Amino acid sequence: MAPRTPKVSKAVPESHSGGRRMLPTDASFWYAEELSPGLRSTVGGLMILNAPPDAAKYRAATERAVKVTRRLREKVVDPPMRFMLPEWVEDEHMDIDYHLRREALPAPGDEETLFEMVSQIMATPLDRARPQWETYVFEGLKGGKGAILNKMHHSMVDGVGSLSLLDTFTEMSAKASRRLPPVPRVIRRERGPRSFLVEVVDDGTEIARDVLATAGQAMGFAKEIMIHPMRTAGKAVSTARGTIGLLQDLGKSKIADPIAEGAAGLARRMDRMSVSIKDLRRVHDAIGATINDLVLTALSGAVGRYHAKRGVPVETLRAMVPMNLRTDHDRDALGNRLGFLNINLPVGEKDPRRRLAIIQQHTGRAKGDRRGAMYPYLARFITAMPTFVFRAVVASTAGNVNLICTNVPGTPKRRWIVGRKIEAIIPFAPVTEKVPLSVALFSYVDRFDIGIATDPEAIPDHERFKGYLEDAFEEVLSLDAKSRGRKAGAARPKAAKARAAGKKASIRRVAKRKTH
Repeated sequence: MAPRTPKVSKAVPESHSGGRRMLPTDASFWYAEELSPGLRSTVGGLMILNAPPDAAKYRAATERAVKVTRRLREKVVDPPMRFMLPEWVEDEHMDIDYHLRREALPAPGDEETLFEMVSQIMATPLDRARPQWETYVFEGLKGGKGAILNKMHHSMVDGVGSLSLLDTFTEMSAKASRRLPPVPRVIRRERGPRSFLVEVVDDGTEIARDVLATAGQAMGFAKEIMIHPMRTAGKAVSTARGTIGLLQDLGKSKIADPIAEGAAGLARRMDRMSVSIKDLRRVHDAIGATINDLVLTALSGAVGRYHAKRGVPVETLRAMVPMNLRTDHDRDALGNRLGFLNINLPVGEKDPRRRLAIIQQHTGRAKGDRRGAMYPYLARFITAMPTFVFRAVVASTAGNVNLICTNVPGTPKRRWIVGRKIEAIIPFAPVTEKVPLSVALFSYVDRFDIGIATDPEAIPDHERFKGYLEDAFEEVLSLDAKSRGRKAGAARPKAAKARAAGKKASIRRVAKRKTH
């Protein structure tokens, strides 16, 4: 993975006048929460530090980031009658001390105590009348360590987009100085009181512009057909395949998950573990499987074992896997530029190699037609519908997936924040109504930090599931040993067993390292 160089000077380059419309994908997250508190989309990232940050220095860093990054000081405003998507608008009552909070961990201040508090914070909704983020600085962590939790609404940012915020806040060494660009002067342009009729006319004008723009695109497409018929035909076929694939995903019947039926999506329980990037890449190189497919294989094994232990064995469950759609020019922008793949996981299959083969078939088919890339167009369509239609669409699709798995490419370089070394960056994806499990990975330095979010109504024994996930990753890390054994023509069970035992100890040491 290529190193990611901080681009502080380019972090969220935006103008400072007027409001801006949400992207359709952003709006789908914002609207869904209105339908049910259980559809709340709150994401987070927990940084474990070698020591608590200095309060004054961290506040100054946060204040500067808020001034440089417009989205951190914007709130969401709905237009009249919702003819258009919501706007991001400067919050003239922005209070940084509301968003930046310090917490002292109660004794014993171990990692379990930290994650109990993080779980409570992540279960609390954000104030929809304010900018959609909160930051918590924790002190009293065992071993003299510190921690920072960044909590945001999913309408504000996706996983890859959050890297621009990481670049803004962090340094490449303990003594590096932040050479940020001059803080832009915020020019507040008061529009003055406007009548409801004027607002509606303005929205109607914007709709007309969108229609004309769409017509212009259609004319351009017709012109391209005449000039480059073969190239245009190829694009049309590709788009049709992706559209058909997306419609097939949407048309799939729901897969019942007995343990999720009563889950309201209101509570949260957060855990973490880590896996060596080097070990996963070794298996990738040996058997030719992608890292994502290896992760899904491990996740499938853990979910299957957990359901069997609960006495509700299932053969297949469906995972939502986000797909990054960013291009080079919008890599550092906030907002959501992603699609989704719905992948059937063979959770009832006990053999990890067969699980992997089935998953490779499913992901290969979904990636082949790029159905995930069509999701933003679907989001644009459904968010343009009247509110009651949007509600019906969301209600009909709720429960189409059973769990979430996301993998965010982070940074291979160590980072510091106001002079404190960042030892781990643990991501958290949302759990929602009838989707009581999400697993998020973030690559940092030499390992994947994994955030496990569960709904305790459905998964009350989260430690058991975490143990199964650790065991399932150990299986996956042994797949290359089995491959070499077959190539050599002779199995070496004792050596393989010792190797697996070594991996198991390695995974558990990494997972527990930060508690000492």
